[in-house]
Amino acid sequence: MYCKRCSGRKINLNKGAEDSTIKLQGDKTVVRVENNTTKNVSVARANGQIVNVGPNSSTNVAAVVSTSSSSSSGSTYYPSTNPENPGTTRIVRTNAALQSALADKSVTKLTIRTTEKENFTIGKGEYKADLIVDAPNSDVTNEGTFNTVTIQAIKGDTWFEKAAGNFLKVLAKIARIKVDKNANVKNIQLAPAEDDANVTLEVEGKVETVAVDNEKASAAVTVDVKGEGASVGTVKVNDQASGAQAAATVTLHVAEKAAVSNVTVSKATAQTKLALNVAAESTVSNVNIEKESGDVASVSLNVDGTVSNVKVESKTDITITGTTESVKVDVTETAAETKVESSVKVEVTASAKTDITLNQGAEGSSVTTDKADNVYVDNKTEEKVEIKDENGSITDVESGETSGTPTPDTPDTPDIPESEKVDISAFALDTSALAAPAVAVTATSGGSITVSGASVEVTIDGIATAIKKQVTDQFTGLTAEDLTIQYQAGSGTSADLTDSAAFKATYGATEATGAKTLSIAFTISGTKVKEAKAVTAVVKFTISEAGTVSDAGYDASN
Repeated sequence: MYCKRCSGRKINLNKGAEDSTIKLQGDKTVVRVENNTTKNVSVARANGQIVNVGPNSSTNVAAVVSTSSSSSSGSTYYPSTNPENPGTTRIVRTNAALQSALADKSVTKLTIRTTEKENFTIGKGEYKADLIVDAPNSDVTNEGTFNTVTIQAIKGDTWFEKAAGNFLKVLAKIARIKVDKNANVKNIQLAPAEDDANVTLEVEGKVETVAVDNEKASAAVTVDVKGEGASVGTVKVNDQASGAQAAATVTLHVAEKAAVSNVTVSKATAQTKLALNVAAESTVSNVNIEKESGDVASVSLNVDGTVSNVKVESKTDITITGTTESVKVDVTETAAETKVESSVKVEVTASAKTDITLNQGAEGSSVTTDKADNVYVDNKTEEKVEIKDENGSITDVESGETSGTPTPDTPDTPDIPESEKVDISAFALDTSALAAPAVAVTATSGGSITVSGASVEVTIDGIATAIKKQVTDQFTGLTAEDLTIQYQAGSGTSADLTDSAAFKATYGATEATGAKTLSIAFTISGTKVKEAKAVTAVVKFTISEAGTVSDAGYDASN
C-alpha cells in the first residue's frame, strides 16, 4: 500500500490483513496506523526506514523525520517532529518504550497500556505530562513527578510510589498503593469505578490528603499508616454512591508512632461505615462527621493511642473501644438521634438528642447537655456518671441505672436510585395561592413604638401545606409526606417548617418605619427529590411611626 496524499488519516488493519506493508511518500505525510492483526505491520518511510507496529497496537508515523528514531515492536511510537505535534501523546506497552517516551520532553500525555506482565520503572525527574496507567498485570515503581497520575488498572499489590509532589487518582477495582518512607505525596484520590472494589493504601512516608471518593461503586478501602515517621494530613470520606447496597467500608489503621491530623466524613450514604484503629503512641487529632455528610451508618473507634476530639454534625452510630485514657465527643445540634456507645472514658457534650451507653471501662465518664431531656444515659459502668445541664444542675446516674428516654428505633429507609427521583428544578412558588401574611410590630425595649428599637413578626398560616400542595400538583411521583421544607427569614436561623410558622426580622433605627419587604427563603427537599430546590417569598408591608401596619401582601414579582 502506497500513501502519498493521506496526511492526517488513519489506516485500520483488522484480522486477516496479516503481513501487510505500508509505504509512505511525501515530505509532510503523517498517518496513524491501527494494527488489529496478530502480526507486526511494517511501515516504510520515504527514506526506506522501517517502523514496526506491533499486534493490537497503534502509532502515528511520519514519512520524513529530521531526527533518527528507532522502532519498537509491541509498543506505540509517535514521531516528535510532525508539524501537527502528535508526539505530545504517547502510548507504551513495554518498559523500553516507556523509557523512550520519558526521554521525550514534548510528551504531555503518557499512557502505559498492556495486559502482559511487565515491570515498569520510572526514574527520578519532573515530567511535564499526565500519566495514565492501564496495566492490570504489571508492576510499577515510580520515582518521577507528573502533572497528574491516574491509575485505571494495576496488578493487585504492585504500585510503589517513591516520588515527592504527585497527585494520584486511583480508579482501579483492585489495587495496593505503597508510599515509600522517603516519599511525599500531595493528594491521593481513591475513586474506584466498579462494584465490589478493594483498594489498599499503605503509607510509610507522608501524604497531605487522602480522599475516598466513592461515587459509583461499593468499595472496601483500607488506609494503613504504617508507623514511626509516617503521617497523613487529612483522610476525607466522600461516599456518594447511590443504591441501598452501594456504599464504602473505609478502614483506617494508624500504627504505633504514626500520625493523622484529621479524619473527615464529608458526604455519605446511610450505609457508610468508617472503622478507625489507633495504635499505642499514635495520634489522630480530629474526627469530624460533617453536617453535609447525611446520615452515616456507623463509625467505630478502637483507640489505644490518642484521639483528641470527635465532632459529630450528622446522625451517626459511634462505638468507642480501646485502652486510651479519654475521648471527647461533641454532638452538635444538627446530629439528633446520634448514638454513642463507649468502653473507654468519654466526655460527651450533647446539643441534640443523643443516646449514650457506657460499658465497663468507661468509668469516670461525664455528660454535658444544653437541655436535660436531650440525653439518654445507660450506665453499665461500676461508678456513677454525672449529667450537667444548661442550668448547671447535676444529675447522678448510678451504676446499673438509666436516665432519660431512649430514641425509638426506626426502620432503615433504603436509598432511592437517582433514576427514580423527581426533578423539581422547574418549580416556581405561586405566592397568590398562599394565605395573606399577618404582620405585627412590637417594641423590643418596652414602652410605645418608636422609630428605634422595633421588631417585626410575620405569620403565614398553613404555608408548609400550601407549598407542598403546589409541588405535588406540578410533579407526579411525590406526596406531601415525601417533602421536607426549611425556611430562613431575615437574620434568623434555618428551621424545619410546620403547618404554621412565624418569621422574624429586626430592623435598625433608620429602618423601623416606612415601606418594607422581608424575604423568606424556602428549601424544598426529600428522599424522592433529585436536588433540593430553593424558592423565595417576598412579603411587603408599611409601618407607620405610630407602629401600625398597612398594605401587607406579597411583592408582585414573586
